[in-house]
Amino acid sequence: MANKKTTTITNAETNGGSINAAHLVRGQLYAAGGVIAKAADDTDTNVFRYFRVKSSDRITSLRISNAALTGATDVDLGFYQIASAGGAVVSKDKLADGLSLASARANPTEVLGTGTNGVAVADQAKRVWEWLGLTADPGIEYDVALTFNTGGTAAGAIGVFADIASGN
Repeated sequence: MANKKTTTITNAETNGGSINAAHLVRGQLYAAGGVIAKAADDTDTNVFRYFRVKSSDRITSLRISNAALTGATDVDLGFYQIASAGGAVVSKDKLADGLSLASARANPTEVLGTGTNGVAVADQAKRVWEWLGLTADPGIEYDVALTFNTGGTAAGAIGVFADIASGN
């Protein structure tokens, strides 16, 4: 029988836990998110920005709920620069790729890591800056946003909510 341990358990047993990062052990957990009403003319390439995260944060859960939005069959969740940094896309589908909103989700549904470009299981303990492939934490904020690749013409509410472990 194999007994395996995470790095945080190994550190706790050998070093008193003092070298474990806050985003993994006893870091502050906070919630973020909101609801945006999609209008019928909100369609392809539109971007809905929901909340901000620090580059040092780790998103532990990402949930979406939505009205049935006929034609909204390809949407992504990812990262954009904040407005004061230019607002450009950083990685539009890093959190979830290729979601369909055509069927209603009355209860929030976990979507973190879905699709081909989402966060892999092996990377889910990493921080935002690591997910983005950076070599060091830039100490900045990003907007978490939903991007419509195929937006359709239906109107209705879309909620995006997350649980986030602070990296500070």
